[in-house]
Amino acid sequence: MSSRAVSRVGRMAPSLSAILIYVQTILLLAVTLFPVLWLIQLSLKVESEAFRMPPKFVPPFAWGDAPPFGEFAEEKFLDVAELVMRRRDVTLSAAARRTLRAAWERRDLFVP
Repeated sequence: MSSRAVSRVGRMAPSLSAILIYVQTILLLAVTLFPVLWLIQLSLKVESEAFRMPPKFVPPFAWGDAPPFGEFAEEKFLDVAELVMRRRDVTLSAAARRTLRAAWERRDLFVP
């Protein structure tokens, strides 16, 4: 058996000072990266959300209010649903259209 193999087998666990250096490095890394991550997430928000107190870390989903988005009409909603179902090789039945139409009429319960 070579001396190199013996030295690997007989290697001791890391000392307390090495563990403290690892912990200190991880904490320093977290403190350094926090402002960078905060800046990135802040740059992805609209102005009203950026200055909100208390801050929201996960922005809400929105279709958009400005042109070209505007109001999403009921018939367009049903057409999109039918197109999505067709892409999945499923036909949108009359019962499913009625269910979607009822969901559309109650959309204010789900969208703020």
